[in-house]
Amino acid sequence: MASKGAVPDNRTLPSKEAGLFRQLAKQYETKQYKKGVKNADAILKKFPEHGETLAMKGLLLNCLERKEEAYELVKRGVKNDLRSHVCWHVYGLLYRSDREYDEAIKCYKNALRMDKENLTVMRDLALLQIQMRDLPGFLETRQTLLELKSNNKHNWISFALAHHLNGHHEVAAKVLESYAATVDEEGPGSNSSEAYEHSEMVLYKAMVLEEGDGTAARRLRDPLGVKEQQARLLLALGRQEEAEVAYRRLITINTENYQYHAGLQAALRLPAAAANGSSEAAGGQQQAEAALSEEQRARLAGVYAELRREHPHSVAAKRMPLDFLEGDEFVAAADSYVRKYLLRGIPSLFTDLKPLYNSSSKAALLGQLFERLAGSLRVNGTLPPLQEDSSSSSSSSSEQQPAPQALVWALFYLAQHHDRLGRTSDALRLVDECIEHTPTLIEAYVAKAKILKHAGDMESAARVADAARRLDLADRYLNCVAVKALFRAGHTELAESTAALFTRDGEQANNLFDMQAMWYEVGSGRAYLAQQQYGKALKRFLKVQQHFEDFQEDQFDFHGYCIRKMTLRAYVSMLRMEDRLFAQPTYLKGISGAIHTYIQLHDRPAGGQAQEEEALLAGMSAEEQKRYRQKKRKEEQRKAKEAAEAAAKEAVEAAAAAAKKGDKGEERKKKDADPDGEQLAAVADPLAEAAKLLRRLREHASDKLAVQQLSFEVGAGVWFCGMLDWVCGCSLDLKS
Repeated sequence: MASKGAVPDNRTLPSKEAGLFRQLAKQYETKQYKKGVKNADAILKKFPEHGETLAMKGLLLNCLERKEEAYELVKRGVKNDLRSHVCWHVYGLLYRSDREYDEAIKCYKNALRMDKENLTVMRDLALLQIQMRDLPGFLETRQTLLELKSNNKHNWISFALAHHLNGHHEVAAKVLESYAATVDEEGPGSNSSEAYEHSEMVLYKAMVLEEGDGTAARRLRDPLGVKEQQARLLLALGRQEEAEVAYRRLITINTENYQYHAGLQAALRLPAAAANGSSEAAGGQQQAEAALSEEQRARLAGVYAELRREHPHSVAAKRMPLDFLEGDEFVAAADSYVRKYLLRGIPSLFTDLKPLYNSSSKAALLGQLFERLAGSLRVNGTLPPLQEDSSSSSSSSSEQQPAPQALVWALFYLAQHHDRLGRTSDALRLVDECIEHTPTLIEAYVAKAKILKHAGDMESAARVADAARRLDLADRYLNCVAVKALFRAGHTELAESTAALFTRDGEQANNLFDMQAMWYEVGSGRAYLAQQQYGKALKRFLKVQQHFEDFQEDQFDFHGYCIRKMTLRAYVSMLRMEDRLFAQPTYLKGISGAIHTYIQLHDRPAGGQAQEEEALLAGMSAEEQKRYRQKKRKEEQRKAKEAAEAAAKEAVEAAAAAAKKGDKGEERKKKDADPDGEQLAAVADPLAEAAKLLRRLREHASDKLAVQQLSFEVGAGVWFCGMLDWVCGCSLDLKS
């Protein structure tokens, strides 16, 4: 007879305990973690070495933030039942919750060795493989899932997607065709959802074939997407005349889409740089202008004159000619274009024309044009007569009517014009004239703050930005501008209190973190780094890393959802965007700030803070030293008192929330145990931490100059430390 606590085959439970075990999975899925732990304890009371129950209890404790106990129990469970796929699956779920995806994949594969046809484990494995971009493994897993359950639509679509991502375009198209052959043709009784899914699948197939140099034609439910794809394919096939017709039709649908205009220019056999010379992509504008012949310019001018006649309200049709016209024609077209902005008081005019400043000749012509407009407004209060422009339609007579309000906007543009050209004194004179003309013009204060920032006067820039904020205390954007300026000027406390005006009381740090305000974290991190408050600087910079890791983690929500909803083109686009995630400029700013902080921590001598304080005290008199120590002691007492009050308040709130919400209280946010980042700054080897952060930057953004500079700085520090250790070792050898 088996002794008490023994389990037949080390796995089988009696009916009562087996029923409790089945409830564990449901309680895990419904987030009833505490009830699940109680049921697990009831089983373990009789069968303390039951591996699967130990593993499930560990999984439930992990959800209750008791990670050490969780890992210990799951490891015991795996040890007691090595051949249980449940134990290995749970072990993988634990690793996945801690974002240790490689270890989780190993556990899932071990689970599949025990149960080769477990669909749940396979689906979890496929999610991790696509998350880690293990494309060959993803393809293999999806093929197995399709073989096991070929009547599932999602398995077919996912298998085709796996081939597509692996570059097997023809195979992916054949898989989609094979699946379509098993589905009845769309009948009159089909609902709109099924029709949309069918349309999306066919469009996705067209996308696959487009990337693999093929075409597709079926019944489609996204006519605009079809027309865009047809235009791209015609252009890629060299059928320029047909592509021109296709892009003209698209421009008729949306006259303000600059991609359509770029496609039209490419269809007109213009150089590639010219096709990208719109206001949205002006990087190669000078090269485009040099590449255009007079014949091409004349043809483009005629095309856009025709477009303006067909679409008189199109802004793009009036703006695009400024990219390729030159000389008097450019001045006439610009004169016609800017008047509406001046008369209506549209502040974004300079932002719109800023790409034209890549050409020094056009920058000079724009300056002369606005000087002429401002001069006429100063003297007569009206705009001068419109210059003749053979490529533009006739202007309305209202532009010659009295328009004294346009003067301030002409001066506003000129101030930004001179600032862009580095003429700070002229820019300040003009923006002051704007403020004198209209003291309540908020945009003028913001522009003045930017001019002062570009001139290097951060203190004055912060003062002016704060003045702009006070003109409209309900404007969140102005608040953000003021906070950034205050951080740049080093006024960290004032910047923090200003930012807190738009956050919930007492929750500023959490509120800004939840809103993912990375501009705030980068700005505050730089300010604290300049003040050598390394802990606070690291705390801010590393929050940027947390945000981007959350963005990467958010992919999990879409791996299954997009397949179910058949949004395949958007899904592929999202995957490719995520592949470029860690090359984003904001990530580079945050991580480079953290790396510079670690480098400064490495360069700081041991006991640096104590030495700095000693040097400060050495320069004081005895009375000043006494006052300094008293002030420091009071500050420490105040911080200790505030920490105690905050802890007591937190305990009361936690108890009240737990009593009110029961199990929901488990989801309450944990209090930050290191709000000032002191533990982060106390790292033993700062250069090693910097090298860890740099590794990902070099993998995803190695083409950035800033990354190469950081690599040199970190590498030089590591090399110097290595040489120092070698020299010390040699000296010890010589002494011995």
